[in-house]
Amino acid sequence: MKNFTYTLFFIILGCTPETILEEVYVYVEVPVEVEPEEPTVEELRDTYYNGEFNGADYYEYFKIFMWEAKNYGLDLDYTLEYPIIIEPRTHQNPNWVAWAKERDNDKKIHIGINTELFFSVSRSNRARLYIMFHEFGHDILNLPHFSTNSCSNITHLMNPCGRNDIGVDEFKQLVKELFEGL
Repeated sequence: MKNFTYTLFFIILGCTPETILEEVYVYVEVPVEVEPEEPTVEELRDTYYNGEFNGADYYEYFKIFMWEAKNYGLDLDYTLEYPIIIEPRTHQNPNWVAWAKERDNDKKIHIGINTELFFSVSRSNRARLYIMFHEFGHDILNLPHFSTNSCSNITHLMNPCGRNDIGVDEFKQLVKELFEGL
């Protein structure tokens, strides 16, 4: 406290009457934290559909499916009241990547995943998301397969032929048609 008093006294003694009457402005820069803007639906969609999420977490696929359903006006929150099981399993058909085990049972979501095929090197997160949207289409939306009897021209997400090479825009269109077609 003494240092402050002496310093102040020295400053006043060193000033002339003219300078004491001058206004003194002190500029202080205060950093203002700016809240980052919330990403738009399209920005989030691009993030998810480009595979920028934790693809090893099975529940990420469920969360993205539920988020997208809400974007299209579907309230599927009732599913949160029941068991949601997404687990590695073996199936009698070793070529199945994933399957809905509780189709037409609205009180349980149960997806089995053949992890060897699901996490194969050639399968991207987007391709995995495609597979999981297809299985949630069965299990949550109770949709059957939509088939053109061709795996070369997939025009519906519920076509039983999966795609590893699906592009972002094509996937967006298939998801849009899936939810708007309900």
